Amino acid sequence: MSDEQAIAVAENCLRNRQIEFVLPATVEALPGDLITVTFLVPEALDSNAVVDPPGVRVIIDGSTSRAELLVQM
Repeated sequence: MSDEQAIAVAENCLRNRQIEFVLPATVEALPGDLITVTFLVPEALDSNAVVDPPGVRVIIDGSTSRAELLVQM
């Protein structure tokens, strides 16, 4: 799966859950054909706000295109 395809799958996952995000995204390949895609959340762009974590992450199985939201604390 290309980076562009992974980003498209992740965007679709977040839109289906009505989670806001900001492009660009970062893509990271993991062992076992897994891919993580990370987007900033809009609030993280506000210099007066503290947002922790500043992004939202989606993990994708590159062989099935199955996407899941990664809960971050």
